[in-house]
Amino acid sequence: MLAFLILTISCFVRDFDESLESHLSINKELTLGFFYNNNLKDINEYKKMLNRVIKYTKDFEILMVNCSKYLSICIDKSADPLPAVILYLPKGKHGITMSLEISLYNIITFITERTNIKPRLPKSQI
Repeated sequence: MLAFLILTISCFVRDFDESLESHLSINKELTLGFFYNNNLKDINEYKKMLNRVIKYTKDFEILMVNCSKYLSICIDKSADPLPAVILYLPKGKHGITMSLEISLYNIITFITERTNIKPRLPKSQI
């Protein structure tokens, strides 16, 4: 029961605020940053996709950073062009920017190729 609770807490999508800034740097958390601005038309579709990323993987968090609100964070993290996906590994020196088109398959592949996280489903079912 306790292990399930820990996994539930550690795997979710949430909106960024200043209290979470340390999660977008070298820390003990594996974090995927999704950087966007208010002009992104399909933000709800991206949120749904990111929730599916959590469904198919585990043991990390996703922070959605609105660059219209937190421009200095986005500049500091080199989140350009937008939308951008950047992976922050525990004990890593810098974030790793995903250079592929943003899709469910590409994000899961990006995460699993750079971490020890294994997808919960075969790639053919993602």
